[in-house]
Amino acid sequence: PTDAAFAKLPPGMLVNLLKPENKPELVRVLNYHRVLSELSTETIRTIGPPFGFLTPAGESILLNIVRRRFTVDDATIIDPDVPATNGLIQVIDKVLLPKAPFVDIIDTLNTNGSFVILIKALRAAG
Repeated sequence: PTDAAFAKLPPGMLVNLLKPENKPELVRVLNYHRVLSELSTETIRTIGPPFGFLTPAGESILLNIVRRRFTVDDATIIDPDVPATNGLIQVIDKVLLPKAPFVDIIDTLNTNGSFVILIKALRAAG
């Protein structure tokens, strides 16, 4: 994802993910952007999407063509097949988030920023 894609995350989410104590969640999000195959978009177009890929995060992502544009889950590939020494980069316009929850309720509420009183109440209640 581009810097602009990271800027689209909910307020506070990136700051929260970058905290040292949240490293496992950050690694999971980053691994959700990787696949262990090196297929160009042209090859995938020839074979015919949709194409599911298992990520190192242990979840699947779906590569498809929607209105003549390649998509990965709900992100759009804006710069396809950028070569790197260890694979191909598909530049996307959105940060992909694993489908299963990766932070607990308090962290999720805290990231949103609109639940200060609820967080205090939950902590007080144990």
